[in-house]
Amino acid sequence: MRFLTVFFTLTWFTIGGAFAQSGYFEDAYRFSRANPSGSARIMGIGGTQYSLGGDVSNIAGNPAGLGFFRSSEASISLGYSDWKVDTRYLNQAQTYNTSNFNLPNMSYVMANPKGNLETKAFKGGAFGFSFQRIANFNTEFGYNSNQPGNSSIIDFYVQDAYNLYYNFGFNLDDIAGSGLTGLGYNTFQFNPAYDDNFNIIDGEFEPIIGNQIAPFQNENIIQEGNSNQITIAYGANFNHKFFCRRFNGN
Repeated sequence: MRFLTVFFTLTWFTIGGAFAQSGYFEDAYRFSRANPSGSARIMGIGGTQYSLGGDVSNIAGNPAGLGFFRSSEASISLGYSDWKVDTRYLNQAQTYNTSNFNLPNMSYVMANPKGNLETKAFKGGAFGFSFQRIANFNTEFGYNSNQPGNSSIIDFYVQDAYNLYYNFGFNLDDIAGSGLTGLGYNTFQFNPAYDDNFNIIDGEFEPIIGNQIAPFQNENIIQEGNSNQITIAYGANFNHKFFCRRFNGN
């Protein structure tokens, strides 16, 4: 006859923490993802701790698997990650490599099994504590070009000044005090347009370098952060036949 080994998870709760600096809506998707995590043994088989017992990764993945433990165990796994990013802007290619040493998993299981001659249904259990990294946001990428670009923030200043003048009735003094556009005006990034007699043309503006705006453009983006999970769990073994579990928290 084939028997199923059954365990009972009495308690399980998880404390999750995430740290990362962001400012864009795309990060909501990035932060919602979790990578396969656990001990080196489990990572080597693709993070399938949910279907296996007797490994410290069960603390966070499937606490019922703690019932397999017949002795206490401590585990520390070290990790190394490397990313390569290729970017291209204005036909200029850039390559970035980012490496990171981390601690993917640190766990301890305190087992308390019953002896082989135990006649009662309860065959013992194990208490587990684990800390594991479930996401790594560290990377670096960017772009630059030694070719002139086709746009500049000065374009925005000129268009905004035009809008303030005609649609909101701003004069030059008002524009000078109008936030970011005013900062561009006060630092002579754009000026009122002049006619051939050097008289100001009302409502017309032009960049300080003329109409040919072609700045060199570059940007470098560094992302840092990670998401970690702390879990405390207990799994119990009942007669090697009965299987059920209960989760408290996530």
